[in-house]
Amino acid sequence: MHILLIADGRSPITRRWIATVRALNHRISLVSSYPYERPTQVEDLYILPLAFSGLAARQRQSESGFAAEGSRPRLVTASKQTFLRLRYLLGPLSVGAAVPRFRRLVASLRADLIHALRVPFEGMLASYAPPGTPLAVSIWGNDLTLHAPTSPGMTRLTRRALARADGLLSD
Repeated sequence: MHILLIADGRSPITRRWIATVRALNHRISLVSSYPYERPTQVEDLYILPLAFSGLAARQRQSESGFAAEGSRPRLVTASKQTFLRLRYLLGPLSVGAAVPRFRRLVASLRADLIHALRVPFEGMLASYAPPGTPLAVSIWGNDLTLHAPTSPGMTRLTRRALARADGLLSD
């Protein structure tokens, strides 16, 4: 079976899913929402940055430069809150921008199953998979309680992801 996994490639959870599925001798293609080096267990790796994920490495580097004795200055904390608000408002637009490339990937890979490891933003992108391609979405507790209500776009795309899913895995 060929599984197209849509996930944050840096995540330990993603790496465990890949190792588990690979141990069952399935073919795995990964669409990572964050820049990431190709793991050896996947056949194909594609990077589709979502919701400013391309800035994540730079953000981590700049924050480490400001952090002193385990605390962040107020300016860094306020900047992070502003960034999160903007991410929830503008992040859904990045999903729409990635749809054409995602659909081309799905068509060329012809996976038997697509599995998004969380709703924001990977499941939102996966909801644009063509009808007839089975879609599983893993959902975490804060996908609905924290992320979904943060903006009209997040609410709309969360509902779309849940409506499109053929299977739902919950923590």
